Amino acid sequence: MDHKIYFVVPYFGEFPNYFQLWLDSCGRNKEFNWLLLTDCSINQLNIPRNVIVEKLTLKDIENIIQTNLDFKITLNSPYKLCDFRPIYWMILDHYKFDYNFWGYCDIDLIFGRLSLFITEDLLIKYDRIYSEGHLSLMSSSPISKFAFVLDGSKLNWIKVYQDEKNIGFDEHHGVNRIWNNQNLPFYKNTSEILDIDPQFKLFSLTHLPSNQKNQFFYVDTGRVLQGYFKSNKRIIVKEFAYIHIQKRKMPVNFKGFTKDSFMIDHKGFRDINLLPKCKKDLDFAKSKINNSLLLKKNKIKRIVRFYKNKIIYGI
Repeated sequence: MDHKIYFVVPYFGEFPNYFQLWLDSCGRNKEFNWLLLTDCSINQLNIPRNVIVEKLTLKDIENIIQTNLDFKITLNSPYKLCDFRPIYWMILDHYKFDYNFWGYCDIDLIFGRLSLFITEDLLIKYDRIYSEGHLSLMSSSPISKFAFVLDGSKLNWIKVYQDEKNIGFDEHHGVNRIWNNQNLPFYKNTSEILDIDPQFKLFSLTHLPSNQKNQFFYVDTGRVLQGYFKSNKRIIVKEFAYIHIQKRKMPVNFKGFTKDSFMIDHKGFRDINLLPKCKKDLDFAKSKINNSLLLKKNKIKRIVRFYKNKIIYGI
């Protein structure tokens, strides 16, 4: 890959228990780089060469961003950082990185083979790739760097950066509206992503058409995969760019953190040998999961949200 790509990832507090799996999946994607800004200890972690760690505080990041803006910003909590994602390129510039594309991502992800999805052709054709706060990538062009100041959002960017609350400027109500309304070159194919809906105990995808009956998810030699049964033993397998597992406790139930093959489900990260061999093997996961009124309401809410995003935001 000819492009130099960096994801900027500030994280403060305590890493999740499966953070080494995130790091390992970064390390398998050698065409991409990550700048991890953190106050967390990294002493017990195996840091890949393409993950650069800078030890600093939230106040340090506030100071870096503040030097680029001529009004007083408010960055009073790690959660508020999400609103500042559209200007993370300022951090790369502060550290004098040489890059063609810059972006951001969460750490509750496991990356698959990113270069199969974020291809040279897409990088040439588009100034922005993917639309979600958990991963988005922009070019180093002025259009991408300063899109946040253009018309199109319901949110005023200056007020956003002065407000103490996280307002969601990095997603659909903020910069996504700007990119859509300004008709900027924007690739937003959410069907390439496994985004697990946190409302449900069993794994189910926020992108409704990607859900399959009798589905399961796993990583096999670095590939992020969805499997499902068409008949009792006939398995269909589809590959995705990454899996996003948010707002869940995810135990690591296999020995060693450096494996690149494992099963992922509501019980955590588990040995690859536990993958179902036939449809009946899925029964363990579906045994008497509560089918409450709240669950039904959440399903309806998800359908409404999906089609709202599809109609209004085009994703």
